[in-house]
Amino acid sequence: CADGVGTASRSRSQLKCAERVRLGILLTRQIGTGTFTHPIPLLSRLEAHAPVGVVIEGRAVTAATFRDGLDLSMCDELPAGRSDYRFGHAEDGGRAVVARLGELVEATLK
Repeated sequence: CADGVGTASRSRSQLKCAERVRLGILLTRQIGTGTFTHPIPLLSRLEAHAPVGVVIEGRAVTAATFRDGLDLSMCDELPAGRSDYRFGHAEDGGRAVVARLGELVEATLK
């Protein structure tokens, strides 16, 4: 998706390009600019529309949730962070992370 000038503009633009990749997971891919882009503003927007928001930028994968009872630390593919905010690197474009997060969401929503 097109990149905006500021972080808020960029996150609004990327929210429009987000896709539901599994039940309860809204994902967007950021185009690398060569500099680190903090995903928190975008994650907050994603979480407003799905139980889990996921941002992938290159190999970096970040996931977050506002849902109580959904413990993202159960996703071994994202080794760092807290129970509501996790991050790590993926060699497979984030497929394994999304698959595991999908399992966690499905188990929580039952």
